[in-house]
Amino acid sequence: PFSVELGEPEADDYSLGVRGTNTSSWAKLTAAVRDAAADTINKSQPLPNAPFSPHLTLGYAVAEGSTELIQQASDQLGAPALPPLTINDVHLIAVHQDANRGTFTWETTSRFTFSGQPSAK
Repeated sequence: PFSVELGEPEADDYSLGVRGTNTSSWAKLTAAVRDAAADTINKSQPLPNAPFSPHLTLGYAVAEGSTELIQQASDQLGAPALPPLTINDVHLIAVHQDANRGTFTWETTSRFTFSGQPSAK
């Protein structure tokens, strides 16, 4: 297992989220998962872009709006900082997007646990 330090909530054009710090552990994990996908499920297809960084999405936008106003509203909440995110498991997922509703749903296709620690279901 390893941990990722999390930053403050940030608004962008399409979401409000929290970015994590890129670490060597994150880079190794991302590279290993992408290599495995390229050798198996994506043999004949190009891989999508790698994740820009570890992150948690707090909400998605479904209409045009002001990034600045969303950021101001988030800042005014004064929520305490999130604790580091500990990565114990990797879940490979199929993502289903409903752009009209601004929702994503995930279906776990495989799960891998680090260091023999039990995985919560």
